[in-house]
Amino acid sequence: MSNGRYVDQTHIGRRQSPAMEEAAQDRLASAFKTLAETKSLYQNVHIPTDFLAEFADATFTAEQLSEELSARPVWPVSRGEGDDAVQRQDVRHFVPAANGHDIESMWLSFYLPTVRSLCARCRKETEFLSMMCSGPRVYGGPYPILGDKTHQVFHLIYRCGVCREHFLAFQIARHGLRFQLTGRSEPYRPAVSSAWPKQVRDVVTDAVVAVSEGDLPAGYYHLRTAIEFLMKDATGKKPADRVDGTELCESYARQLDIRARQMLPSLTPIYDELSAGLHARDVDAQAFESMLTRAIDHLTGKDLFSRYTPKPSQAADSDGIAN
Repeated sequence: MSNGRYVDQTHIGRRQSPAMEEAAQDRLASAFKTLAETKSLYQNVHIPTDFLAEFADATFTAEQLSEELSARPVWPVSRGEGDDAVQRQDVRHFVPAANGHDIESMWLSFYLPTVRSLCARCRKETEFLSMMCSGPRVYGGPYPILGDKTHQVFHLIYRCGVCREHFLAFQIARHGLRFQLTGRSEPYRPAVSSAWPKQVRDVVTDAVVAVSEGDLPAGYYHLRTAIEFLMKDATGKKPADRVDGTELCESYARQLDIRARQMLPSLTPIYDELSAGLHARDVDAQAFESMLTRAIDHLTGKDLFSRYTPKPSQAADSDGIAN
């Protein structure tokens, strides 16, 4: 029934099987993990099909295998790690029989991955384990709706692996090779780097959540606000104080340790890029991630330098760097 890593209840007499199914299982599990860990409602993940080229031959071309994967119903199953020991003493993974004799009607099953998420009880990010009650609802309902792009809906239940008292539920809709997060029992609130000062972490979280929801302009706005707030705090200003952006960036740069000015990513170009993106509505998810990373690097380095500031008695060279 299982070789430990893969669920194996599909037996197709062809050269491609079961290796092709096992490769598809990895990508299906990865898609579910990405949706649960990093996406907000109605965001999509597409299953890539380039891996199918290595399994193609004259009988089953890469295009045919892609069409097959889009049509075959899938069945995620849990190892029961989120269930109590008594409930998983006799774990049996039932996958229904094919709806016909063609390959496209044969179920493709895979193990649900563990996911990392914020546990409200533990008050930190933990590993959540899937429960056996997870999976598609196929009895008494319309799904799966078989076709060139088979339509299914999955309901997944996860339990915190640390406290085992907090649960998360996800709903994922599948249409062919596109999987969409259509429900969460709790809003997506990712953990952000501790390099951000506490007073702006909620703002940075809002930025990351906005980008995860596809609202890039909002993500740019929140990230610029967070950088503006920390610059104002460092220069002795209040968040509500009205200050020209260029003047604020210059004031912030002047009060930095000279090593930070010379060696760390500057917040000024990040602030300028965020402002330009907002004014022109020219925004990009990869650019956002780059700016977020550079800002974190700046704050991490700044904190490190602050802990190793030369003592006043130490001599400094003409560039202002301690000998």
